[in-house]
Amino acid sequence: MRYRLKQRAETKYYIWQSIKLTALATQEYAYVFFSWKLAGSLLNKVYPKRYPFILVLVKLSPFILYFQAIPAIIAAIIYGHFNPYMMRLIINGAVAIAALLMLVIYFLMLVAFIKFMHRTRGAESTITETNQKFRTISRYGIISANAGVISLLLLAAYTWTNIDVLLLSAYWFVLGMFGALFYMKTKLFGIIMKVRSIQKGEKIDGCEG
Repeated sequence: MRYRLKQRAETKYYIWQSIKLTALATQEYAYVFFSWKLAGSLLNKVYPKRYPFILVLVKLSPFILYFQAIPAIIAAIIYGHFNPYMMRLIINGAVAIAALLMLVIYFLMLVAFIKFMHRTRGAESTITETNQKFRTISRYGIISANAGVISLLLLAAYTWTNIDVLLLSAYWFVLGMFGALFYMKTKLFGIIMKVRSIQKGEKIDGCEG
């Protein structure tokens, strides 16, 4: 009876862990996916030699990120057929690898954004449309990547301490991260509409002339 209760409790624990880690992987990959869609060409501009490596990293990211949930899912299904201590080590190892990947991606994004902002500093009056878009991506990308790093550190701290306020704070930073990406998208849309309006006006002036 006691064994069954323990087994049920452990199974619930692993089910909850698999749900949490799947949600975490989805949130992390969403950042990678949307950031790459918006800033992939900027990274190619800043890291021309490292770009193939970054591209491979991005393509492998869904497999690495979602793998962190696989051991917990397996543990929930076949509890009792493995060493619980060893399984927790495997789960923690998979989570650590995914966290390391995200730190590398956040770092690459941050450095690229900061470098581009530095290169185009003081040239706002002569900046091209493409560079104007890249500056917008860099500005809000810095905010988004910083929020991502902080949320990752807070989640790591929560894992070690189980202090709920750390988890809640991490979620707020995740919201801030995606909020910055969304606002970036609206600003880019504004730039595109402004350019189209100018081009339309030039065409009308040309026809009148």
